Amino acid sequence: MKLNRPVRKEESESIIPLINIVFLLLIFFMVTAQFNANDDLEVYPPQSLQSEELDPEQDRIIFISSTGKISFRQTQQTPEELGRFVGHVFSDPKQVTLTIKADAKAQTTTLLSVLKVLKDANVGNVELMTLAKQ
Repeated sequence: MKLNRPVRKEESESIIPLINIVFLLLIFFMVTAQFNANDDLEVYPPQSLQSEELDPEQDRIIFISSTGKISFRQTQQTPEELGRFVGHVFSDPKQVTLTIKADAKAQTTTLLSVLKVLKDANVGNVELMTLAKQ
């Protein structure tokens, strides 16, 4: 008498735990990563002996390059256009704090013209970004 034995299925290793670990690692690195916003222009601010930690909102930084280009909210502008733009963007400019990130080699006249335009636009506070001297 011949008996038929049940056919055994080959047990394969499950890759689901591996997939779970990969996704957990991906989520961990996404949550713990810090992303820095890119500057509109390549700017190297001057160094300062006295400075305090500053964390301005990225959409409130005015960039002035060494060649005199002015950029605000990823748009290059003249000082006059900047004044009109600030007036349109903010409903109450007196309550706004804008930060100027000017290159150390930028012309002082460009910085002064931007400051004058911001004053004429009734901007409440203006900060000048510098690097702490090492």
